[in-house]
Amino acid sequence: MTLSPRRFARRGSFWASAAVLALCLWSSGAPSVLYPTYAGEWHLSSIVITTVFATYPVALLIGLLLFGNISDAIGRRRAMLIGITLIFVSGALFVFALDVGWLYVGRVLQGAGTAFALGAASASLVENNTSSNPRLASSLTTASTALGLTLALIVSGTLAQYAPWPEQLSFIVLSVLSVVVFAAVYLMPQAAPDARAAWRPQSIRVPRGSVRVFVLATLAVSLAFAVGSVFLSSVHRSRRI
Repeated sequence: MTLSPRRFARRGSFWASAAVLALCLWSSGAPSVLYPTYAGEWHLSSIVITTVFATYPVALLIGLLLFGNISDAIGRRRAMLIGITLIFVSGALFVFALDVGWLYVGRVLQGAGTAFALGAASASLVENNTSSNPRLASSLTTASTALGLTLALIVSGTLAQYAPWPEQLSFIVLSVLSVVVFAAVYLMPQAAPDARAAWRPQSIRVPRGSVRVFVLATLAVSLAFAVGSVFLSSVHRSRRI
């Protein structure tokens, strides 16, 4: 079966968007395996490490409230490119980090980059789904985010434990991957101009009949994120003991 150029381009955009989701989650988890190392080298207290960790979800939440819908105004491709660029810069900051201040800035940029890219990539998956299965986009969203966290655990954890330059190599790999994903998204066809609404921050709005489901889902995701973060940081610590 021969794919038409348009269908081929949409399929490429589909998989490039999935790669963006995996990159976002990998970048969010990569620093966690190194927190015990940073604490030992820079003599950081548990409170400081906790605030470094908390910087990312706070930046992500604020970023989603401010920029979660920005791709509706500037386009999916452009929003993803901005997000990937911020993730790349954050990786460079971790590579050259000299003290804990660099970690705070890096985590802010990771949160902001994910806020720009996450919604745009998820929407792009839906819009570029060439499959007859309408649920493929949502299934791949889940799979891509899970893959990103898995890579953060396995690849970043392994590099932190066994490779030279344990505090830098993981982020060098992440930065190289950011360049590759940036190139893939850059090659996506530019969407035709349309009557996009002007961008403005939007508050969280939940349909009245879905409040209970929304609250339960939020608690479940928050718990999963917290448990996963504790696990990511404890794996490397246990290996060092």
